[in-house]
Amino acid sequence: MLRSRCSPCSFCLALLSLSLPAAHPQKSPAAEPSADPKALMLAASKSNNLTAGNLQPWHIKATFTVLDEQGKATDQGTYEEFWASPTKDKQVYSTATFSQTDYRTPNGLFRSSTPGSPPVVALEARQEFIQPLPTPEDVEHLTYELEQLNAGPTKLSCLKITGLPANPGLNYCLDNDKPLLRLSVLGFESLQVLHNRILSFNSHYVPGDLQFVRSGKTIGIAHLETIETLDPVNDSIFAPTPDAKLVPRKIQISAGVAVGLLKKHPSPEYPPKAIAAGISGTVVLQVTIGTDGHVIDLHVVNGPAVFQKVALDAVRNWVYQPYLLNGQAVEVTTTVNVIFSLDNFVPSVNPMALQ
Repeated sequence: MLRSRCSPCSFCLALLSLSLPAAHPQKSPAAEPSADPKALMLAASKSNNLTAGNLQPWHIKATFTVLDEQGKATDQGTYEEFWASPTKDKQVYSTATFSQTDYRTPNGLFRSSTPGSPPVVALEARQEFIQPLPTPEDVEHLTYELEQLNAGPTKLSCLKITGLPANPGLNYCLDNDKPLLRLSVLGFESLQVLHNRILSFNSHYVPGDLQFVRSGKTIGIAHLETIETLDPVNDSIFAPTPDAKLVPRKIQISAGVAVGLLKKHPSPEYPPKAIAAGISGTVVLQVTIGTDGHVIDLHVVNGPAVFQKVALDAVRNWVYQPYLLNGQAVEVTTTVNVIFSLDNFVPSVNPMALQ
């Protein structure tokens, strides 16, 4: 049985807000659900990841909004991507004060950007639209637990990644009748991503709307405006502009794969003053893992001040197995969520790929 320390109340509230899949005039994915957890995850990976299988080149455009704790918009913008292959890809992130265009080519990643970085919600939205689940190759190296869950009229099959050196708190809930992703629970209570208004595109499922919820509060939303096949492919779209510069080699990997690379992960100590005050919370860190598997850079994205130093001190000493690309070790930038809970405190980690 799947066992999560996610608050039952907040988890169910999130589930109850799921909308039913919308009809769409395209052929639905043919993969059938399975009672075997690994087979179900494999079917979901092939049906939900837009980089899986022999997909034709595509173009996607979405809007995103970042919200504060009171639900007020603090930032908004667009994400757009043109994809023809793993080495022919263009991603564009834009807000009122920032823009970044990435060109992935056979010669590496080139970037044209103003100072700053894309909002985390924008990067997470890209992950959830394009590759929300482990790749079929990664699925084979992981183990899973399955639980059937009812949330009002919505019935879900929830899969939890298990058998890793640290408990990642990664749960994926699928429609009970077909392997389409409805909810990602990343790092227990830290982040829930609701997939609503499900569309069918080239025999794959794509969410029309995303809702990002942390500790019961919506921190961001994303809306799919366009998804279409690129036919024919205009190679000029993928040509880096003269101002684009080669980026030191880093790649985007799934959350489950990043957790699976952990070799050494000392847990932070729960601060005595936080215990005395009855304080729980989550510290979100942005981390860069070097080619030798050691953490070479990290900083706090957000989280209670009382936990930040101990979280930094612990994660600074984590060691990962180097990630190899074509036999060569490459750097990986990721987000780590360190969760402090007075109820059976066991910090969990959620490396969410950030480029």
